[in-house]
Amino acid sequence: MRSDGAIMVGVAGGTLDRIVLGWAAEEAVARNADLLVCHVREPGEPNLARAGELEPTGSAELLVREAANTAHTWFPELTVATAVGTDRVVSALIRASLDARMLVVGARRENEVGGLRLGSVAEHVATNARCPVGVVRPPSAPDLLDVVVGVDGSSHSDVTLRLAAAEARRFGGRLIVVHAYRLPAPAEYGPNAGVDEPHHRAEAEELVERALDHLGPDRDTLKIETRAVHGSAADALLQAASTAAVLVVGARGVGGFERLRIGSVSQHVLRHAPCPVVIAR
Repeated sequence: MRSDGAIMVGVAGGTLDRIVLGWAAEEAVARNADLLVCHVREPGEPNLARAGELEPTGSAELLVREAANTAHTWFPELTVATAVGTDRVVSALIRASLDARMLVVGARRENEVGGLRLGSVAEHVATNARCPVGVVRPPSAPDLLDVVVGVDGSSHSDVTLRLAAAEARRFGGRLIVVHAYRLPAPAEYGPNAGVDEPHHRAEAEELVERALDHLGPDRDTLKIETRAVHGSAADALLQAASTAAVLVVGARGVGGFERLRIGSVSQHVLRHAPCPVVIAR
């Protein structure tokens, strides 16, 4: 199953499919890319029985064909293709991510209070894919437009910021750039805790400004808000994302095969964000 530079979206026959499909289709239109609608059929998978608006069909081919027709109805100018594979879902999607522009999946599992949390397929794909991954859940409120991104001053952070800028152009809201900082241990916990905090805040603000210098023309055309936050990076991002359309974070490499995996902050926000999350690569 090849994606050849398309925005690739996985559908599974559940009630979240229309949200995930719509998000991916809008992404494809914004990026002037094709859309590939796919379903991976596990070996021995029984006939599909779909909930909500989609009637049971028993056919993976019909599932992706109807989803593609829906996307084309929404965006007639969009080129939409379909693919069905038989394999382990995670393995197939990770292989397909080698040549995808972005891979979009849904957070599907219901938690104990009726919300959506991250399913194992979405988590494994987001962790190991070779391209950017959008993990879509319904936003916390309708009509949200802001895009939140975390930066840390690294070269990979520049990639993350550029992807977030593209998302901000798509949504038309603010680009909220967040950097969280901690004080050195003696200053954080010692008898004079907090005394040097203004100095570290100024350094954090300078780091954000340097990151923005890499945006080029986007810096002048986007509505940008910067936040230097003393505290946990994950907490700062989740707080900012409470009123965001999407949260963009980076995949952090640590060498070897682990270079494909995401760091602890990204993993935490991926599991707990109230909005769609994009993992930048």
